[in-house]
Amino acid sequence: MNVCLFSFHFKVSTKEERIIRILGDFHKLFRIKNISSVYKKTSEEATTRLDEEMSFAITTETALNVENLLAAKTALQGSDFKVELLVYNNEIQWTPELPLPSPLLHFDPLVLHCCAEIAPAYIHPILKEDLKTLDIGNIRTDFEFLFQGKIYIDQLT
Repeated sequence: MNVCLFSFHFKVSTKEERIIRILGDFHKLFRIKNISSVYKKTSEEATTRLDEEMSFAITTETALNVENLLAAKTALQGSDFKVELLVYNNEIQWTPELPLPSPLLHFDPLVLHCCAEIAPAYIHPILKEDLKTLDIGNIRTDFEFLFQGKIYIDQLT
């Protein structure tokens, strides 16, 4: 089985049923193992926009290879949310269409925090540090906890 980390970004106004349906579609292709808490960005830039986002991350297992996984992710992509493949096993890939690990994993403090919450021992294949250590060094705190993501997973099973 291949292990993946994904990040999800929804508009705060997105209805819970929509999020559960999307996660259910993902769960059919990528067995969801864990989900982070759900957070909202609180930076001044984010709070002045009307399209504030909430974000969370999931760990999955799948038998799909990276090419098929990318095609499946693209097919499930919606106009009202973004999903990013952050990690596929420990692969390092430098292609523009799919850099692995995704630069978001270490450049976006919220994505890093969500991933460190559910996969703290995962060793970043380039930086050679675990996500928990990278998150501890994360000096940005411009996001706030909304609720536990587990409520979404509980509704899938």
